[in-house]
Amino acid sequence: MRPLSLVAVGIALVVLDFRTESVDLVPDPIGWVLIGIGAGWLGLTAARWLAWAVAALSVSDLFLPFRYVHPGPTGNLVPTSRNTSDAHLVYLPVHGWQLAGMTAAMVLGAVTLWMILGPLARRAADAGDEAGARRMRLAAAALVFLWAVPFLVTVVAAVVHDHAVYDAVWNDGENYLGMIGTVAAGYAVWLIARARNASWALRPQQWVAARWDLGGQGRSTSQ
Repeated sequence: MRPLSLVAVGIALVVLDFRTESVDLVPDPIGWVLIGIGAGWLGLTAARWLAWAVAALSVSDLFLPFRYVHPGPTGNLVPTSRNTSDAHLVYLPVHGWQLAGMTAAMVLGAVTLWMILGPLARRAADAGDEAGARRMRLAAAALVFLWAVPFLVTVVAAVVHDHAVYDAVWNDGENYLGMIGTVAAGYAVWLIARARNASWALRPQQWVAARWDLGGQGRSTSQ
C-alpha cells in the first residue's frame, strides 16, 4: 500500500464517528496509527512519533458518558432504563481529564498532519509538480483551519462560558461547524488519495549492494 493511502484512510477513520451507546466503532487510535505508519514510510520520523502519541491521547474519545432518559410527568427528561418503551439515549458532557485528552489529541493531531503535508508540498514543488504541491497545501489548510480549529474554538467557548464542561456530540449547539469540518476533512482525504502514486509521495529508495556486485553499484529496493 502507498504511504499516502495509509494517511488518507487514517484521517477518514479519525474524522468519522459511529457510536452505539458510548463506544466509537471507528476508533481514532487506529486511524492515528495508520497515519504514523504512513509518515514513517515517507521518512518523516518526527511526524510518525507524534502520530503515535496522538493515538494514545485519542483513547480519551473512545468512550463517551451517556444515559437513557424519558419524559417525566412535567415534561422534563428523567433517567430511566434502556428497556423502557419511550427511553432514548443522550450523551453527557465531558470534562476534566477526558476533555483535556480530547483537546490535546486535536492540537497535536493538527500539528502532525501539518508536519506530514507541509514537507510533501515542498517535495512536490522540488519535483516540479506544482499541482501536487498545491493539493498538499490545500489539504493541510482544510484539516487545520476548517476541521481542527473549529473544534478548538468550541472547546475554548465551553471552558470560558460553561465551566469547562463540553458537549462532545453536539458541540454546544455549534454542530454545523462540525459538519463543515467533516466536509473539509473529506475534501482533504480526496486530495491526499489523488497524490498517492506521485513519485515524491512514495517510500524512499535505498541502494542495497548485491554480493556479486564488486563495483558497489548495488540495486534499488523499497524499504
